[in-house]
Amino acid sequence: MIQGPCWARFKRAGDRWFAFNGRDGTSTVDALQLVVDAPEFLGQGTSQSLPRAAMAPPQSHSNRVLVVVDDAGGVQLAVCPEPGGDSAVVVGDVVATGHRFWRKKYDVLAMPFQEFLGTSLTDWIAGRAGESWSAEKFRAGLERSMSEGKFPITIVVNELDSAVKETLDYLREVNQQVRVLGYKCLTSGGDELVWPRELSEERVVPASQAAMPQARSNPPQSGMRAASRPQKTRFENDSPRSD
Repeated sequence: MIQGPCWARFKRAGDRWFAFNGRDGTSTVDALQLVVDAPEFLGQGTSQSLPRAAMAPPQSHSNRVLVVVDDAGGVQLAVCPEPGGDSAVVVGDVVATGHRFWRKKYDVLAMPFQEFLGTSLTDWIAGRAGESWSAEKFRAGLERSMSEGKFPITIVVNELDSAVKETLDYLREVNQQVRVLGYKCLTSGGDELVWPRELSEERVVPASQAAMPQARSNPPQSGMRAASRPQKTRFENDSPRSD
């Protein structure tokens, strides 16, 4: 049973039906790329505004922290640690990124997004949020969020290992608002379906047992989105279950 909606990446072409003999491919998913491509993934199951854009901030050391904005101008951070990674470097990036945009003006965040997306932040979100979305309200909401400086943190992982648990514990010790979001993936013939799932924080996988991620070339680069315009994606927060 798949909890809808889910996210799909298809490699087979052609306007035809084909068998999807799904096998577990959770360990092959690069969570960082998933959030960059589909930031709405972070907002499913919540009553808040949906995330619409994500970027890898400049001067990042871990390359595993993303800045994410929703269609109301809310700012959050997404942390996508690698199994067995250095928790100190990730935590350092989280703290530095939050400080970099705290009490800053709109352009301080909008310009890095424009460089990363290849188009203005407002144009990008307008293409995903629909006609009723207001750029003026978004700008005001973004500046308000940056002024408050309270950026919620979502840790996106398929398993909790000791390094991720250290990151989680430290961030909570310094009174950060943190949640953990897991995911599940089925793959067939190179095609993939991914949907969010809850992770038990009581079960920590030893580093030696943590699944290794799929080999990837480089972290997301500035301008990686310039080649294509965003498509409107209207997701409902209370989606029905589907087979």
